[in-house]
Amino acid sequence: AMRNLDIADSRQRLEQYAALGLVGGATAALVGELEKGGAEEIAEAVVGIDEDADELGLGAAFDSGTD
Repeated sequence: AMRNLDIADSRQRLEQYAALGLVGGATAALVGELEKGGAEEIAEAVVGIDEDADELGLGAAFDSGTD
């Protein structure tokens, strides 16, 4: 759940930078099209997550070194 919120926050910042014209060149090619509202979609996906399953996934990521 927290990871999705971090992703949503980063996405929101990128959307703001794109709206200000600060995302261009190689960065724009890397992140692709940034339509407004993508951050809200990601944050809304947090609702309904099985906390036990999420905890298991985080534990597995930690154990494998991909956290």
